[in-house]
Amino acid sequence: MTASTTKRSGFLVTQAKRFLHDTSGNVIMMFAFAAIPMVIAIGAGIDNARINREHASFLSAVDSAAVALAGDDRTATDGSGNIDTSNLAALKELAKNYVKANYSPEKAGGADIDVNVTVNNSSINLKASIEFPTTIMKLVGYDSVKLDAESQVEKAMRPVELVLVMDTTGSMGNYNRMTDAKAAARSLLDLVYGGSRSAKPRNEYLRVALVPFAAAVRVSNANGGPDWVDKTGLNPLSRINFTGDATLHNYNAWSRIRVNGSTVAWNGCVETRARGSAANDTDYNVNDAAPNVGVPASLFPAYFAPDMPSIGSHSTYGDSTLTPLPMRYFRSYSYNNSYISDPSQVGNSSPVPTTGETSGMSLTQRRDGSVAGFKLRMTNAAKYTNANITTGGTVEAGVGPWSNCAATPIVPLTHNRENVEVGIDLMTARGNTNIPEGLAWGMRVISPGAPYTQVTGSGSIPGEAISDYDLPGNYVGANAGKKKWTKIMLLMTDGDNELSPGGEETKVRDGYNSTQETAMLPIVRGVGNQGYSSYGYRQNATATNRFGTSTLIKNNNVLLYVTSFGTTISDTTKARLQNCATTPKNAGEKYYTHADGGPQLSTFFRGVGRDVLNKMVYISK
Repeated sequence: MTASTTKRSGFLVTQAKRFLHDTSGNVIMMFAFAAIPMVIAIGAGIDNARINREHASFLSAVDSAAVALAGDDRTATDGSGNIDTSNLAALKELAKNYVKANYSPEKAGGADIDVNVTVNNSSINLKASIEFPTTIMKLVGYDSVKLDAESQVEKAMRPVELVLVMDTTGSMGNYNRMTDAKAAARSLLDLVYGGSRSAKPRNEYLRVALVPFAAAVRVSNANGGPDWVDKTGLNPLSRINFTGDATLHNYNAWSRIRVNGSTVAWNGCVETRARGSAANDTDYNVNDAAPNVGVPASLFPAYFAPDMPSIGSHSTYGDSTLTPLPMRYFRSYSYNNSYISDPSQVGNSSPVPTTGETSGMSLTQRRDGSVAGFKLRMTNAAKYTNANITTGGTVEAGVGPWSNCAATPIVPLTHNRENVEVGIDLMTARGNTNIPEGLAWGMRVISPGAPYTQVTGSGSIPGEAISDYDLPGNYVGANAGKKKWTKIMLLMTDGDNELSPGGEETKVRDGYNSTQETAMLPIVRGVGNQGYSSYGYRQNATATNRFGTSTLIKNNNVLLYVTSFGTTISDTTKARLQNCATTPKNAGEKYYTHADGGPQLSTFFRGVGRDVLNKMVYISK
């Protein structure tokens, strides 16, 4: 506190001079005169105590006002640290009114409060002062003292859990989109961390996760993978790819095959859980119900994209004069994911083959050109034993059981920024688009419940449990004073939900019409109404369920930012994505945008970063 003084008059000095020249005084009068300095000293002490008490009250009011400013959207800057002039004037008025409302001086005498507000990318600074009247000190000419207070609030350091849900499908390899997406994500991290990955490697108030998605996502396969992955075929969806071998399921099928001559293990990809009912919480495909061995449908099936039939001429499969209906359809098409060939001559009486896609099948079965015959070829479990997939490159190049799954794994919530940066570096364009699966795993990564429950620590910052949702009623009683982590999700996608007309599930049926999805045969994926997996997510079901996950996300107070990207995405998908995003409450808020190219995408990502900086704060004294 500083005290500026103002003298009213020389009344006391004038009276003292008159008293000294008055010779009619006596000893008592002289004693009274001598007591005046003592009275003034005592009065000054009383004034000083009042002033200190008032200063503490004033400081508290200014601190509260600074926090109020930090939570106001008008503190947003343009990224260069500049703030709109009209917003700054409004913030000054808000600060003045807030201080007045929280500061009640004993005798301010209606004195005006002077405030000054400065705002930049990283902080808000509030200075305030008021003239406080004295009492006894007025006798010596000091009418008032000036109370000064200053409070600084650092922006973006309120606890934040942020998950980036990034489309890494094959189309992201076009038009430099993947490069642009990586640059946008890195620029957001630079902004929220306040520096580069090397200069700002961690922050105790910031946890970040990354969910790369295609038609499915990949989790860690370390030590065989987490225990919430179905490793024993309990979930019925884990077995629908295979007939003829009751022991075979998606997880152990990986151990049956060879890639470039070598055995391979399950790669960490998981499929969508079964669709059930929201009413009884069995809509596992879009909800966040914890995996439970006692409830097989709640476990996540391991991913295994099946080998599809090798389609040749009609004569290859039997009498060309029969030309069954499916033959007329399949004649001019080929499967997307046929990786086990059929070396046998199925049109003659050759012995039962022991290798290839018709391994173990009789001549009648091999010559069957019906839908049932094709289904048998597709689900024939025997064909996988020691089948060798030659990729001609990396293990997961081209077709194979990994087809359509994201090429790189999820990075769970972590304080270690480098984990996320490396995940961004590794993102690779591959596979078809399954937007609901990306959203669902974004929710699972940031929610407090299983499958993900822990945050990875970094340096001196310990790992701990993922925070609860910040909902009314939380953090009371035993949890009082616990940090309230704000949860934010950013979804980026460049395409419509699609399986491509040449996709495996759409092929194996009597004809294909993109407008008649209900005519799709329940083969391999999407058996009846039981559910559907990531690999064969049906378009009509996807359109319906896309909103289910986003509603769960928003209902739990997670801020959901969404951007569509590129020039090939449909207006219908854009509208659906906009509905997924958080609904703005104020005119300046923007939770959805469409970015035609890299510059617009980076602008939106940085806008999300600025929102994080502007809205999430703590007091730094």
